[in-house]
Amino acid sequence: DVDESIIDNEIERMQATLATFKELEKPRKIKDGDSVKLEMRKQNEDKTWSETPMPDQEFVVKEGLCPKELLPVLPGKNLNDEFEVEFGTSENKMPFLCKVVDHKDRILPAIDDEMAKDVGDFETLADLRADISKKYVEYIEKGQKGNLQTQLFEALYEKNPREVPPSILAKQFESMQAQHDEAVDRVNKQLEKKNGKDSSDDNDKKPAKNEELEKSARNIVYSYFLIRGVAKKENIKVTEEDMEKHYQDVSAATGLPVARIKAEYANSDYRYEAESQILDDKVFDFLLKKVKIKEIEPKKKGTEESTEKKSATTKKSATTKKSTTKKSTATKKSAAKKSTEKTEE
Repeated sequence: DVDESIIDNEIERMQATLATFKELEKPRKIKDGDSVKLEMRKQNEDKTWSETPMPDQEFVVKEGLCPKELLPVLPGKNLNDEFEVEFGTSENKMPFLCKVVDHKDRILPAIDDEMAKDVGDFETLADLRADISKKYVEYIEKGQKGNLQTQLFEALYEKNPREVPPSILAKQFESMQAQHDEAVDRVNKQLEKKNGKDSSDDNDKKPAKNEELEKSARNIVYSYFLIRGVAKKENIKVTEEDMEKHYQDVSAATGLPVARIKAEYANSDYRYEAESQILDDKVFDFLLKKVKIKEIEPKKKGTEESTEKKSATTKKSATTKKSTTKKSTATKKSAAKKSTEKTEE
């Protein structure tokens, strides 16, 4: 069962995307939900304010749509008011001089049948709520299937030990390490922009060879050979019908015409990635028919779990963590897969 609050939150998110902004009929104090535009100036080393302001920043005075430092400050302010705000951590605060240069009403549409029609092909609000519930269940089921897939392949690893080609493993690890380093650099640049200082001193050294990262790389390469070994043995292939269904699914999710999606897939790595994922799923579905699944009672509050349940829960937590790592690296398979194909040829 989907909690009603989950549906309500999604409805509110959709409502926010349909918001309009209206000039005030007469000046008034800022209140929660209003739209404001601020002129912001950094503080110089001599404690004076920069003569050149930053580009104007526009916010909605609402949690999640406005920096947390401004949320308690903006309500009650008027157009052209100036005030100081400190951003950053307690160890590294950056003062800014802010001025309200624009103030508008934010008009939210009523949550009714008309809004449901505006956000999609729905006749009533009840239809929209039912669709949100259905998609949420599909999302949960997809996550559960991913966890089960991870556990199944790990069991196969144990029963079919095999060394992976060192050269391909090295390429996969280097690709994942490069993406990790790129993410670190991106965070450093964001910190520099936010804090106004070079933060690379805190994290400028690339980490030593990470065992978790190497293990994830090994699993990705191993699963590639394992899945394709099963597919070859059982003659499991990706057909044009499979791809056609994939195009339809992508079209439904993005709203783009199927013809455009096909054109993009024809001239990029998208098709290769899609075929790889479809093959993974087809092999998983094939293997799932050959395994026995033991259902475990969920832990109840106030009761002690048996040793068996504790063991199962621990194993599940571990595989969930591995699944998360595997998912985060799923988009990085392409280089390894292409190298692998060349090796197989």
